Amino acid sequence: MHRVSRCLLVVVSVLCAPSVVFAGVTPALREQAEAVCRDDALRLCPEAVPDETAIIACMRPKRSDLTLPCRKVFDQVVRAVNR
Repeated sequence: MHRVSRCLLVVVSVLCAPSVVFAGVTPALREQAEAVCRDDALRLCPEAVPDETAIIACMRPKRSDLTLPCRKVFDQVVRAVNR
């Protein structure tokens, strides 16, 4: 029974993580980031797509390689996530 409880906890954590991590990101900002940064994400972090948490983690150290429009939106997303 302990193993089942632990597995359930892991599943719930994984399913809820994006909503917790991105709680400060408005739907409008999320849409803007997806539209403006899609090509950057596919170019710089193809292995992370479609996991938003993984994309942010991958793009942070590559910030200087982002296109200017993506960098501006990405900075807004990072600030919102860090709140």
